[in-house]
Amino acid sequence: ASREAPTELRSLLEVLRDEADAAPREPAQMLTSLDALEERSRLAGLDLRRRTVGEVRPVPAAVELAAVRIIQESVTNVVRHARAMHVVVGLEYRAGSLLLTIDDDGVGASDPTALVELGGNGVRGMQERAAALGGTFAIDHSSLGGLLIRADLPTGGQS
Repeated sequence: ASREAPTELRSLLEVLRDEADAAPREPAQMLTSLDALEERSRLAGLDLRRRTVGEVRPVPAAVELAAVRIIQESVTNVVRHARAMHVVVGLEYRAGSLLLTIDDDGVGASDPTALVELGGNGVRGMQERAAALGGTFAIDHSSLGGLLIRADLPTGGQS
């Protein structure tokens, strides 16, 4: 199993990278595609769990696409950098917004907020996606030991 783990992780990274970088060949991925991300993560040895709070409802397509991309990039970063075993992806349907949380038990960072300023294109891209919708993006310490990504994306007053 330990000999296969690096190969599986590389495979997961390639799939995630291909999905994020490739020109669209099919309709935009929506939150239902998280099932596949969850399964690929498990195959790579990462225990990804989803936690949904509130009544699941349709959100604007731009919000849903941004949410999927932020989650994908966050999980990619967990696999690449965090050395985590567990990650919890939270979707909280609030009145007027969709709150995303990606919480891992990896190595974290001494100053998570500096990652936003110093982060590579992935962190910057997540921040820009949230800002483009009028939302917020933050990185903080996780209660699990790693990092906590939070993105609050406005849904246009839907309740």
